[in-house]
Amino acid sequence: MPRLLQNIPLLLPVCLGLSTLCLALGTARATAQGLPEVMGINAPGQGKQNSSASAIPASAYDSQRDMFANLLQAAPSLEDDEALLAFYRPMSFEPLAEEDIGSRVRPRKDVEIVRDRIHWVPRVRGETREAAMFGAGYARAQDRLWQMDVNRHIWRSRLIEILGRGDNNEHLEQDLMTAQRNDYSEAELQAMFDQLDERFGEWGALVQSDLAAYVAGTNAFIAEVLAEESLLPAEYKARAIQPGQWRVTDYIAEAAHSSMSYRTGTGKLLGPREVGNARLLQQLQAKYGEEAGYAVFRDMRNRDDADVQTVHPTRRAVNLDQDDPRALALPDLGSYEALHPLEGFTAGYRLKAEADSGRSNALLVDGRFTTSGRPISVQGPQDGFAYPHFYNSEIQIVGPDLAAHGILELYGPYPFNGGRGATFAASLTSQYTDTADTFVLKLCDDSAGQSSDAPTHYVYRGECIPFDKITRERQALGESKAITLRTLRSVYGPVIGRATVDGEPVVLTQARSTWFQEVGSLIGYAQLATPSASESAADLVNAIEFVSNQLAHYFVNKDAIAFAEGSFVPLRAKGVSGDFPVWGNGDWDWQGFDPDTHSYDRVPFSMHPQAINPASGVIASWNSQMAPGWSIADNKWTFGSFHRNMALERELAKVLAEGKASQADIVRAHTLAQVLDVTWASLWPRVKPMIGETKQSRLQEALSLLDDWVEAGAYRADFDGDGFNEHGAALHLADAWRSSLSHRYYDVIFGAAIVAEAGERNNLPPLVPHGVASSPSTPATLWQNPLMKDLAFYLDLPRRGDLSRRYCGSGKAADCRALLIDSLSEAIDRRSEVLGQNFSAWRMPSVCRDECKKGPLGEAYLQIEFTATDKAPAIAPIPWQNRPTFELTASFDD
Repeated sequence: MPRLLQNIPLLLPVCLGLSTLCLALGTARATAQGLPEVMGINAPGQGKQNSSASAIPASAYDSQRDMFANLLQAAPSLEDDEALLAFYRPMSFEPLAEEDIGSRVRPRKDVEIVRDRIHWVPRVRGETREAAMFGAGYARAQDRLWQMDVNRHIWRSRLIEILGRGDNNEHLEQDLMTAQRNDYSEAELQAMFDQLDERFGEWGALVQSDLAAYVAGTNAFIAEVLAEESLLPAEYKARAIQPGQWRVTDYIAEAAHSSMSYRTGTGKLLGPREVGNARLLQQLQAKYGEEAGYAVFRDMRNRDDADVQTVHPTRRAVNLDQDDPRALALPDLGSYEALHPLEGFTAGYRLKAEADSGRSNALLVDGRFTTSGRPISVQGPQDGFAYPHFYNSEIQIVGPDLAAHGILELYGPYPFNGGRGATFAASLTSQYTDTADTFVLKLCDDSAGQSSDAPTHYVYRGECIPFDKITRERQALGESKAITLRTLRSVYGPVIGRATVDGEPVVLTQARSTWFQEVGSLIGYAQLATPSASESAADLVNAIEFVSNQLAHYFVNKDAIAFAEGSFVPLRAKGVSGDFPVWGNGDWDWQGFDPDTHSYDRVPFSMHPQAINPASGVIASWNSQMAPGWSIADNKWTFGSFHRNMALERELAKVLAEGKASQADIVRAHTLAQVLDVTWASLWPRVKPMIGETKQSRLQEALSLLDDWVEAGAYRADFDGDGFNEHGAALHLADAWRSSLSHRYYDVIFGAAIVAEAGERNNLPPLVPHGVASSPSTPATLWQNPLMKDLAFYLDLPRRGDLSRRYCGSGKAADCRALLIDSLSEAIDRRSEVLGQNFSAWRMPSVCRDECKKGPLGEAYLQIEFTATDKAPAIAPIPWQNRPTFELTASFDD
């Protein structure tokens, strides 16, 4: 029997009376330094999305804005731990004092939901676990019913039913994407829920109970809304519709949607992935020759760079085989067409690359390096700054052997995107593990006249078998005629498109590791929410074995820092790297693949990157590659010897060079890393000596400005609060040079024709247009990693890995120097046309107001803009800082 079930009878009688319910958690404690053990800040605020619901204080929308923004200005001199209370809120399980309560409701006699009067964060207490989960569903619906409903329609490819087709058919396109990649029937979703107890025993049964209670709470609030028209959110009234009842399968559909979208890197409807790689390889081979073109592809792909920046140093060599030519099924150039679920296969749809939006990070330091002798962390997810948030909201849930406080994302009902349990804090980052592959199917003529325009049968393991055809009817809001969505499925999964290989028609289908495995993550998060099952760091790490989505999880408790990478990683056939489409005839299947059960052999969890109290004493990650040799998604080309994670490591190293660190010291390091221009902080020590001195006075002046800025820390920040970033001229030069240098460097490697397709028909990161700002802390764009290696070669610097050729200057140092100088000259000329010839007059506002944004360089200014998602009051922008949306800092004491 699991420990949680053994302990429940003992826990139930511990606390009586909802107003003072402690539920075996004990009184909330502070650290030896007097700080709360966990503190958090949610920049967009809690707010409320149900626009016609009861009034809430205006502060609920922006009560945390200034706390979030002001930390940046305070960071350079932040030394006192007590000062942190000005920038973070306590995240305690202790009941609120009566004078701090802004709202109290009891949807059932055994459930209480209390909200504080300033931030409006719900604190749910239940006398039983079922009651607490019921309250969580009720509280979530109180705040986000309309947005929950919109998201539910997205998960089920029904968005047009609640929002209509949308401008330029944007809502219809969303439904097409979902229908194509996530075509489960209601019966299949129900079966996944029903099998939870069969697959996972008592933990599966507990998740079934939790989900059922959560859904019941949501439906209880809906019943109140339907009974009292004044409570109905205005969004429903405007469309003359009403909210429908929720089902447990809605959350299984959400789990599936999450799996097929950004968290597994499987791409959107037209995402390039292996098809984009195949196109690029063929183009490079046409430019360089077959063998050399393959080598250039490998240089750029950078799957196993010896100098790669990783979270953990231990090598995890997985699926790194060289590609067997017999396995490859490369579509003929220009032949690929995506499946259009409206009308079957059709031309006219281009590939679209996914935006690389993951910016979550974690910095954990163990007690060997802290003044308290206890581990300290600063960590959190980055999900944008819309408010009230599109899908994130904060919640606390407490019941017998149940304790969780943090961000409840779409993936309900457990709030562990960023938050805490009874004795630990946790957060996660999106990773880019390769968990999906494209298989190419040959057609067989079991019906007369079959072609890839209307395929009916394909060859698999020597047999001619039919595609599964799925048809759905959708009724767009405001339209009388139904829309029919048609999709196909093979043994591997959804069909995504058609092409030709050596002139013969073929169909492409995609296999993802989470196919019919979507629900496992709920088991892991249920364990994290259960104090008796999450007592030790080993408990926390082991829970991640169940997480099917490619997410890394970071933990801190009183005596350990830890991390573990989740995801189901298939063991590919020998001779298959996963980078390119392969034949789907059965010869190159994932090892152990059984099409009847959708099962396959996975990389054992013990081989996944993970650590408890690593030897280094530090865990630092910014969506970084997890370990050398670890699997990387096909459409992620930004890992190598340079990565933004270096910003965290650099700032922490400065702090630890002075001795042991306090919590304030580590917060300072983390905050300064978020405004560090890691591109130039890393490149400049190589670019500066490469260029050397120049007789051109204007160039020399520009180089001096950049040198002064990097020497001062290479920060992009307004530390003195005068409304302008320090070193404004250098920032303008750095931004303009970043763009011009990347354009010139890309052109050398690929040529203009391939560059023009970046972000559209291949997996190359799209170039930043001239005059448009790009976050200096975004993942390294492709040109930076090979350039770092080129410069190391010319400067005779130590390096472990190398490229197949020199790209900057084609092996000539003088030509590489000329490229650097010419691109800087171009950057100076472009900015001078707008800002004038006098560098001293070049200023960069830390916040660009409306008139500023309308100017010629409006797009060149970075800032955080809060986007209202309903009728919330306007919130002014704040200076740019690449911090997590929800950020927490934690240090636990005995």
